[in-house]
Amino acid sequence: MASILGFGEIMLRLSTPRGEVLSSASSLDTAFGGAEANTIIALAGFGHNAAFLTCQPDNDWGRRSTAMLAASGIRSETLYMSDARIGTYFLETGVGRRGGRIIYDRKHSAFACQDWSGLDWSALLRGVDRLHLSGITLALSESAADACEAAARAACEVGCGVSFDANYRSALWADPRDFGAACRRIAALADVVFCGCREIRWMIDQPRPDEISPDPAHGFHLLKPVAPNMRWLAGTLHDQDESGMQRLGGFATNGEDSAKVEPRGLGQFIDRVGGGDAFAAGILHGLAEGWPVQRTSEFAHAAAALKHTIFGDQLRASAAEVQRYAAHGAAVSR
Repeated sequence: MASILGFGEIMLRLSTPRGEVLSSASSLDTAFGGAEANTIIALAGFGHNAAFLTCQPDNDWGRRSTAMLAASGIRSETLYMSDARIGTYFLETGVGRRGGRIIYDRKHSAFACQDWSGLDWSALLRGVDRLHLSGITLALSESAADACEAAARAACEVGCGVSFDANYRSALWADPRDFGAACRRIAALADVVFCGCREIRWMIDQPRPDEISPDPAHGFHLLKPVAPNMRWLAGTLHDQDESGMQRLGGFATNGEDSAKVEPRGLGQFIDRVGGGDAFAAGILHGLAEGWPVQRTSEFAHAAAALKHTIFGDQLRASAAEVQRYAAHGAAVSR
């Protein structure tokens, strides 16, 4: 199993009970989430040695988020900031054809205000096989974006893999071209990149989306000039059936071998948030295990689909449970 370090913000999640909307909900369910942490927690569930670096306020919410990491089997490298606040997001839980809705309240959070310039990334990455980063962190502050690049450069210098999930969020970027420029800083150093056609377009500064084929190998070769170290490209696929219900697929490629799981119906689901992060964890697990592209992509798709049946941002399942879900679906395990 691999040793993996994640870096990013963990937010307080406040979500409406199923079937209610934010404008009239009288209570909200609490949880914690964040793209990088979601992936790291899933990897810990698969048996990997996982650690996470973040910054939280020195109060009950900050320490509760750290306790959540510990309970998930994560070694936490949490910095605490006095007189600070935790980043928060409000989730209006979607039902049926009514999609979910998220409102961010994360400006001036402890993570965003932290000065990350003094970190010794070479020491933090000692003995680590992989560093996992996300494009979300690049939008939170200049210091956080610089820290991501410094971490990725240090990882390359010590022979540590770098996985980068572009994770475009329209609420965090006024101009997608800024998103593309920021992502190029990290993609240039990554050996595994997670993104779709839309994000590839912005990362390569391609004004014509119709010239980007949905073929995974085509996307790989388009992105390769800005991601010269890239060995794998992967991502989720989404569409809707005739009734408007969501379907989920995924792809993975190393530029030569490609696999594509066409979107499939999810059936009854509990929580859509975090499916892409579970998919990323599935890909990284398959890569660490030395699996071929097809097996890896099928496992990652099953991990993402299984996540939709679990409340909260994180997939909490072992690799064996994911494989059992892929093979038997909803059958009762006795």
